[in-house]
Amino acid sequence: MADLYFVLTPNFMLLDLAGPAEAFQIAAQHGANFTLQMVAPVTELTCSVGLKQHQLAPLPVPIPAGAHIVLIGAENSIVNLQSAEAHSVVAWLRTHFDVNQHFLSCVCSGTMLAAYAGLLDGRDCTTHHEILDRLRLAAPLAKVLDDRIFVQDGRIELVDYGVSVTT
Repeated sequence: MADLYFVLTPNFMLLDLAGPAEAFQIAAQHGANFTLQMVAPVTELTCSVGLKQHQLAPLPVPIPAGAHIVLIGAENSIVNLQSAEAHSVVAWLRTHFDVNQHFLSCVCSGTMLAAYAGLLDGRDCTTHHEILDRLRLAAPLAKVLDDRIFVQDGRIELVDYGVSVTT
């Protein structure tokens, strides 16, 4: 059974979480072999529309082999992805994510977390059109692609309305 971890930071975009999580939950109900977990550096966060997400699990240490990490975007990412919690996620990714053992998907501005962690270096990637220039600055060694909704590079996938990368 594969583990699917949705990683949340302050003011995470509810749509970025709900859309992919619901699709995976339906797939699991139809026999897909994985578990969904909402994880964060803290046990409670508020999303972009004000709803609170309670009882969040901690970031997994170690990340199980074969796990799929989904980085969720945040409202006003220029501010919210500079929070202490977002910095904790970046440090966790740098320390524990192994592109040879794990899969990574980034939704919208969640891509910035992967960029800050250095996971996009040398890879094709994209993000929401309004933050493409910020992505280029955060990941100068990445090949940032315009006018894309989805980019996959190995085990990292990026979706704009999100971004994800796969090797």
